[in-house]
Amino acid sequence: MSRVKVFAAAVIGLAGFTDAIIFAIIIPIIPFIVHDLNADEALIGVLLALYGLGVILGSVFFGTMSIRKASVSKKSQMIWALVASFAATAPFAFGNSIWVLGVARVLQGFACNGAWVIGLSLMADYYQDDQKNMGKAMNAIEIGYVSGQLLGPPIGGYLFTLNYYAPFAFCGALIVLDLVGRLLLPDPVKLHVTEETQDNPSKESEIQVKDIFKFKALWLVLFLAAALYTAFNGIEPTLPLYLQATFGFDSAQIGLMWMSLVLPQIASSFVGAHLFDTYGMKTSFTVGYVTACVALFLVAIPGPKNIAWTACVLVFTGIGLGLGIAPIAPSIAASVPLKYATIGYCLMMVVFATGMVAGPIMASFMYQSIGWSYQMLVFGCILTVSTVLVAWLPKGLQENKTG
Repeated sequence: MSRVKVFAAAVIGLAGFTDAIIFAIIIPIIPFIVHDLNADEALIGVLLALYGLGVILGSVFFGTMSIRKASVSKKSQMIWALVASFAATAPFAFGNSIWVLGVARVLQGFACNGAWVIGLSLMADYYQDDQKNMGKAMNAIEIGYVSGQLLGPPIGGYLFTLNYYAPFAFCGALIVLDLVGRLLLPDPVKLHVTEETQDNPSKESEIQVKDIFKFKALWLVLFLAAALYTAFNGIEPTLPLYLQATFGFDSAQIGLMWMSLVLPQIASSFVGAHLFDTYGMKTSFTVGYVTACVALFLVAIPGPKNIAWTACVLVFTGIGLGLGIAPIAPSIAASVPLKYATIGYCLMMVVFATGMVAGPIMASFMYQSIGWSYQMLVFGCILTVSTVLVAWLPKGLQENKTG
């Protein structure tokens, strides 16, 4: 890989990290902010959920810009999205109304598409002639995002104890660093000028929305992603409840146990990306989803109620999630012609946001009514049924790059 491509992957990874930090850093401090505003504590959940609404709105917006071939470049869209992230962070430090915070939370979700939709679309541009490294390159944003999700809450909680404004100052500094990286990104169009686009520059601009329904592999990948995103987001709200009820853990102990799920996910994502680059989407999805299914069923089996066993099961679950998530982003680019990549990632983010909302709601209801083990059994069954779709995926790295 050239240094330009490696730098681009690093910038996109930083964008994912920044997005996750902005999302997660307020989780431990938002109850205090709501209390200071004398608002109903029930609105805490609403504020967190509004992020998903913003993600969907942003996906529609950026998808529309892609269809209309807006004169604003992808690089410029990423930069303006980051400006929106900064504008959305300020109200949490200085806002005096719960409704202002609600709008800010929607704007945060809207702006994250600059990292995911446009960032991944840019990676597809950079690596259009280097398919065998696309999986590893696109995995950078997943590593950045998961790392930010892991580090955001403890950073936010600690900085808030030092100073009310400290978490938001940290976000501002991170946004400035991210902005520098995005400004330094070279234009991928200048790196890849094909004879076809030179001879017929208008051909690349022809995008027909109805054509997106022709790409079978894209829709298979989206359905697979929906199942995994729902299961993964369903673990997040109920695992702390299970650990507290079973072992009497406090918040610090729950955080440490959470690392046994997240750190293996980061490590195994490298393996999943390598499998995609080497063997293609069908093999990488097969390995990832079969492992994730086994892991969820293993969690569902009532095993020894001791900390060591629980940690081992969570480690294996993290490995399964990492292997399963890794091929999703590169498979989107491999399933459609390059000019449809942005629309493909918009659809991926809609699926992600849906899982972000549906997973916790389903999990919370099931945990209260049937318990942790049966909750994980249901998610395991959902993922197993969806894994059947892998049989119809193409074997190689690409299905269709024409059209």
